[in-house]
Amino acid sequence: MPYIDAALAFALSMLAIAIFVNNLIIFVIKPRKKRVMAQAVRHFAENELLNVFQRECEKLKKSAPGITSSALLASLTELQQNLLKNSSGQSPAVPRGDGTNEIQIKNIRGEDIVSVPANELVNLIKRSAFGKLLVAEIGDQAELVFDSFFNKYEGVRAIFRETTRRYATQVSMFAGVLVALALNINTFTLVTVYIGDPQARSAIIAQSESLVLEAQKAIIADCRAKPAAEFDACLENSLVTKETLERQKAQLAEMIPMGWNGKTLQEIAASFKSTICDQFLYYFLGCFLTGILAGLGTPFWFDTVRSITNFTRAVSGKSPEPTTVDRPVTTTQ
Repeated sequence: MPYIDAALAFALSMLAIAIFVNNLIIFVIKPRKKRVMAQAVRHFAENELLNVFQRECEKLKKSAPGITSSALLASLTELQQNLLKNSSGQSPAVPRGDGTNEIQIKNIRGEDIVSVPANELVNLIKRSAFGKLLVAEIGDQAELVFDSFFNKYEGVRAIFRETTRRYATQVSMFAGVLVALALNINTFTLVTVYIGDPQARSAIIAQSESLVLEAQKAIIADCRAKPAAEFDACLENSLVTKETLERQKAQLAEMIPMGWNGKTLQEIAASFKSTICDQFLYYFLGCFLTGILAGLGTPFWFDTVRSITNFTRAVSGKSPEPTTVDRPVTTTQ
């Protein structure tokens, strides 16, 4: 089954490139995500906080007349203004939760706050001067107001989180193209080599088990593949070093027909290119296609490898081996 094996070898190549690109873009995404999620808090404070409270006032003014207290509105306004005082906007400003309406932009370890889950922000509001005054004025019905804050802020976060996800996908494809151009990883060359060279096919298929293990780690690190409840913590805790990238780059060079010095690559290129225009099109289009395909992400190519592997085993009369190809399970908090 040379063509099926060639398809598997190609999918494994894309998986290896996607793993490398996924780790590479973490350096770009984390600062961007920090800015975007800080904007989510500011947007909530500026555009939603008072509006939500005023809607709850209309709902509860008969059963809990204390909610219309001018002191309560003044306290919430003070909290809102404090939340908007963080002029840098690089870290979210949140209530201290110490019975005042003061804010903080660093956690208890003195690190900048990267993101604020909805339950954490609402708990801090509860422990602010406004939160304590609200409970004093309307008692248990204050929970209805806090729940409305939670739901609205979670909706705002979902919008800003999706912005980060789309940005990550765009950066992934752009980075994939740059990596392919720099390292001369050409889709046309890969397909030609894997169809015509059994040894090249066997070499990368022999690495499939280690690639699957690497992919499982990469999927765990690929925050776009995480449930919403885990997205923030995943991106905040992503740790990729330059040494990791250098190691993966070296592994790519060993497994995949790529680079600039290989005799086989030069022969394949020569068979396709007769003019300068042909040379440019072969190099640019092939590498561009590699980058776009790799930018589809580790989870996509992991599933593709799994599907081809299961199809191959089905054709040969063997049952699939889920222990070697299943994606790691993630749980929603």
